[in-house]
Amino acid sequence: MAESPEATARLAGGQAISLICFSFMTPMLAQVGEELKLFQERRSETLMLLAGGPHASADPEGCMKLGFDLVFVGESEETLPEAIDEILEQGPASARARPIRRGSGNADLDRYPPFSVPDKLFGPIEIQRGCLYGCTYCQVPVLNHGKVRERSLPSLEAYVGKAREAGFTRVKFLASNALGYGSRSPGKPDADAIGELLRICRAQGIPQVAYGTFPSETRPDYVDAAVLEAVRSHASNKTIVVGIQSGSDRVLRALHRGHTVEDGIRAVRLLNEHGFRAYVDVLFSTPGETVEDCRQSLDLMEMLLKQYHAKIHAHTFMPLPGNPLWGQEPSPLPDFVRAKLRDFRENGLLDGWWEEQEVIARDILKWKKEGLIRA
Repeated sequence: MAESPEATARLAGGQAISLICFSFMTPMLAQVGEELKLFQERRSETLMLLAGGPHASADPEGCMKLGFDLVFVGESEETLPEAIDEILEQGPASARARPIRRGSGNADLDRYPPFSVPDKLFGPIEIQRGCLYGCTYCQVPVLNHGKVRERSLPSLEAYVGKAREAGFTRVKFLASNALGYGSRSPGKPDADAIGELLRICRAQGIPQVAYGTFPSETRPDYVDAAVLEAVRSHASNKTIVVGIQSGSDRVLRALHRGHTVEDGIRAVRLLNEHGFRAYVDVLFSTPGETVEDCRQSLDLMEMLLKQYHAKIHAHTFMPLPGNPLWGQEPSPLPDFVRAKLRDFRENGLLDGWWEEQEVIARDILKWKKEGLIRA
């Protein structure tokens, strides 16, 4: 469900104003449209609808057409408070005159808490924002301009300490490439930085520390023995999610993944040798994928399942606005692939929302054709 909290404040003259804020992804677009209809009868000068998140950042004009008063593109840690101050000081009409607010892309994570301690709302701690790589199916490098910012260890220590005092017992992390935390060179993980990050959590008395699991998977080219030893020494999880995406080097090159199939196999082998079960992301139906590419992906999956007792997390391509493959048709998924994925699933070897993603992909292209998405 799209996040849609409502806040009420008062203008300088004492008049109450309601701000209803949505943060959502493109697959939620139809649901958000239905929720917006609930507010149509309440629409007034003092009720404002605000949109942010990945979809709003990729298609601000479409969000305006949908009925939002203000749309926040990119990071809104700075732009949202500024807009609220403007509404309170100058009134809603002033804010509506500049409906699209763009973040600078330079927010310092240390300046902002990763969760709400007073409300005891403890989600995964964001330790990394952005990505150095340019995978063509992904919005992250587009929205964050191909750079990475990280929460510092002192900031992490301070907030984990506060959370533990409030009864928090489990730490998970939000990162685009978990084993890349602290890295200063592409493809070269910093085992010391990751070990210290996890040690801090343990030192604060957190009994469960998960690293390299959703929502902080890793790239295969950052998996090495030293970093796995650091994770094994301090984390409690026995599974690590690694994105290989395809068994075809041709497809990996087309997607600008920046690694090979062999890199993926090596990563899974190392994970297995260090006591972790690999949870492998595989993506089908990317534009231009052939039947032979699909066969190679299935062969890779079979080998990883048999030799290394991996588990597969299957996806199908969704044409998300804002990335280089936006608007392109997914390649048809061959029947033999569909049957094999279902067989793996029935035997407990595979999960994922790949069938639902096929439906979402068709919906997104329909929304584009209908003008609901204007990117």
